[in-house]
Amino acid sequence: MSQITRSPTVLVEAADLASSKEDDVVTLLDWGNVVLESLTRQGGKVTAASGRMDLANKSFGNTVKLTWIAPEDATVQAVAIEYTPLINIACVFVGACPHKRVCRFAFFC
Repeated sequence: MSQITRSPTVLVEAADLASSKEDDVVTLLDWGNVVLESLTRQGGKVTAASGRMDLANKSFGNTVKLTWIAPEDATVQAVAIEYTPLINIACVFVGACPHKRVCRFAFFC
């Protein structure tokens, strides 16, 4: 089960919003659609945007997809651990010896 961060403020790349305008619908990945209510531009670049969530709108096909992060105070520190595959075939057939199919670098406690 994955956790979803919720925050009243999210950070996105300014370049991702460069061609957007008010009332456009954009998709915040892994979250849902947002209707842009206002865009603040300075020198032709987007410096701020505000919008309202539209979670009922499930039409993601014609929207700009935005990756986002929560502000630093809403984040938590995490450690990523990569496990190599323990079994080196997709399917162990009935009657096959599973000990011969386990990765030779694997160990069990």
